[in-house]
Amino acid sequence: IAVKVEESKETGNTEVKARHLLVSHTESQVPGLSNLTKEEARTRINELKQQVTVENFDALAKEHSQEPGAAERGGDLGWFTFGQMVSEFDTAIASQQVGTISDVVETPFGFHLILKEGERAQKDVRVRVIENKKLVKDDIIPPQSQWK
Repeated sequence: IAVKVEESKETGNTEVKARHLLVSHTESQVPGLSNLTKEEARTRINELKQQVTVENFDALAKEHSQEPGAAERGGDLGWFTFGQMVSEFDTAIASQQVGTISDVVETPFGFHLILKEGERAQKDVRVRVIENKKLVKDDIIPPQSQWK
């Protein structure tokens, strides 16, 4: 018999689930990601800010975000802790309410709109398997040979 025991405790850190829409520019930290000037990128992100809703965020990110892979993931960043993103991103999302879209956030990568989808306490999960062998008849009396 195997028993799975799962132990978890909160680490004191917070995890956030978010999506983002990135409009980059030629002065960003990632050269070649965009051919827009910084002002063109700022204009574009402000236009998108006027259109974006929680309901259409995924579709707009797939269509307009310049992050590599955005067309497949819709800007999904999954769950992450503070400190994993650049400081401007962390600062913006820390004060944001779940289910809301940020104002335009400028980072070294360009301009972002951030949809905060969730927030939870981070847990440290440890799984142990405890096995107890159950006695069967053959453990006490070995099987008899068919030949005597």
